[in-house]
Amino acid sequence: MTDSVSLCRVIASRKLPEIRAVALLLGMILAVASANSWAAVFVVTNINAPGAGFNDTTAVAAVTGNPATTLGAQRMAVFQAAADSWGALLQSPVNIVVAAQMTSLSCSSNSAILGSAGAASIFRDFPNAPLANTWYPVALANALASFDNDPGKADINANFNQDIGKQNCLTSRPWSYVIGVPAPASTISFFDTVVHEIGHGLGVFSLVSTSTGQLFNNQSDSYTQHLLDETPTSTLWTALNNAGRAASAIDTGNLTWNGGSVNAVASLLTAGRHGSSNRVRMYAPNPLVSGSSVSHFDTALTPNEIMEPSLNSVTRRRLANHLMLDLGWRARVNLSVSNSDDFVELPAGSVTSYTITVQNNSAADLTVINLGVLNTLPAALQGVSWSCAGQAGGSCSASDGLGNINTQVAIPQAGSVVFTVNAVLNATFTGTLNNTVNLVLPANLQNQNPATLTATDSTNIISAADPAGFSISPISGDTTEGGVTATFSVVLDTQPSSNVSLGLSSSDTTEGTVAPSALLFTNGNWNVPQLVTVTGQDDFVDDGNIAYSIITASAVSSDPNYQGLNPADVAITNLDDDTAGIEVSAASGNTSETGSTTTFTIELDSEPTADVSISLSSSSEDEGLVSPTIVSFTPTTWFEARLVTITGQDDVLKDGDVAYSIITAPVVSLDANYSGLDPADLNLINIDEDSELIFKDGFDSP
Repeated sequence: MTDSVSLCRVIASRKLPEIRAVALLLGMILAVASANSWAAVFVVTNINAPGAGFNDTTAVAAVTGNPATTLGAQRMAVFQAAADSWGALLQSPVNIVVAAQMTSLSCSSNSAILGSAGAASIFRDFPNAPLANTWYPVALANALASFDNDPGKADINANFNQDIGKQNCLTSRPWSYVIGVPAPASTISFFDTVVHEIGHGLGVFSLVSTSTGQLFNNQSDSYTQHLLDETPTSTLWTALNNAGRAASAIDTGNLTWNGGSVNAVASLLTAGRHGSSNRVRMYAPNPLVSGSSVSHFDTALTPNEIMEPSLNSVTRRRLANHLMLDLGWRARVNLSVSNSDDFVELPAGSVTSYTITVQNNSAADLTVINLGVLNTLPAALQGVSWSCAGQAGGSCSASDGLGNINTQVAIPQAGSVVFTVNAVLNATFTGTLNNTVNLVLPANLQNQNPATLTATDSTNIISAADPAGFSISPISGDTTEGGVTATFSVVLDTQPSSNVSLGLSSSDTTEGTVAPSALLFTNGNWNVPQLVTVTGQDDFVDDGNIAYSIITASAVSSDPNYQGLNPADVAITNLDDDTAGIEVSAASGNTSETGSTTTFTIELDSEPTADVSISLSSSSEDEGLVSPTIVSFTPTTWFEARLVTITGQDDVLKDGDVAYSIITAPVVSLDANYSGLDPADLNLINIDEDSELIFKDGFDSP
């Protein structure tokens, strides 16, 4: 048995572009002038007959992320969620209509066609087409032209096998209809399958005949434009003749993707790049695999990608998302920038520092490359220097510089870059000082909220002769029991006549500690903010978030203006990272009637305040026995995992593979956080025999 299954896709039909009146086209373009800000909306049209496929009324139990209680509705919920996951990435002012159905496709006990999908029509030379004499799938053509090239008709046709998991049709590997979580073991993810096939409908396909190398209608397409053969010299498919393209389609390891967006993130792969060029390899097995060759990433990719020809248990969509940009799609991102010097008010002549943070909060796994960062600094800031550092995969094209910031960065999903700007305030400047940072997006990206692409920090600059005092910046955040720190800074408002010492302490050192324990300001450094770091302290008990304070003592100084001044304490919260819970690991395998065993572990997530006991039993002792039948934890041994063994049981019947469960009873404990918790049961199969799954693609380009 294998963890991967082959996928297929089809181009349901192809349609030559229509000639339309220029006046009509202009009217359509004017009607959608603001289209660039629109997210792609997928409209899934159910074309199944009553009672079949997506209309199947069979009652089913709700599953993770999918509350539907009929089989058809559950299938449709997954299909819409998969389509919407593409909609979260792509832009289109025209709805993308998908005609969806489930029917009985070729199937046996150990092989099946899962489904197929493809563009319903193709167009070329429409308004805003990036390349002349080049075919584009209708959904992409509509998005680029900003009107519907084929109104009233579906853009993608999709059909999936409704018999998967039934008798004589991969009985031991049914569809999984979960949403938002990986499909359980021994099931086939309907979500991932639909995502893959819609990807083909959006443009991940070549119209070139893989067997003859012939271009469709003697013209290239948006996908084929980026195919490149690396031997004997790097040559694009558009520059090869028919024989060269046919040979390249079986040139294993040497057919690659040549697109700027995919190339920019190719280094994320640990395997699957060409040895010389480092471009991402495309699927070119020898012999040719009808319906799969060329129009997928290579199976050598690590980590696995969703647009490989085989559906793997764990896949990513980063390369697929970037490939869409190479095809010509525009994408939606969710970027933000913040800019702060941490002060509401500063005296003229002070040394100041701005922190500029650019974050990629996008829902889709997309690295934003060539993102411009502009910070034209006001004249009141002098002697400016800056540095840039990436976090969580972010990177800077320049690590430091002087004066204004005008540079580019690259930021993956959930990553960021941080600029630190150091400057001196003009000694004669007073009033409001505004410092604005702007982000400049590449042309193929649109931010969900344009307002988050700019950030302005405003600081009131006062005369240095103002009264003595302390300026304490807002704290950067809360601490956590995981050791996350928080910072704030302290600076004097005026130059003292002698040294000023300020003591610092924590109101609860079991929740947080402070460093340093004292700050010393002199005539020379009085206007330089001094950083204070607060470090969260850990325990293992689920005791909630605890508030505490950093206590600022009365100042000690020979300067009478500062002696005895007591700035306000700084309030902070230590966030608890302990949550009462029970982790039940996956089993090391299934049992079998030969008496083989499997194991799993049970662990507590946090330290209990009293003993914890969990009873275990088998839902079918004819299939498997569990040992021990009770696992216990104490406050001193809670962190030790408990090993549980299940032994397969034999019978004399040829009853096939039988599913059963190890039932975990609710917790018995005097700890209120643990009492009554009901760990997840463990689902197993007692195996008679294995079978091999082979999935066949069903498409061959013309």
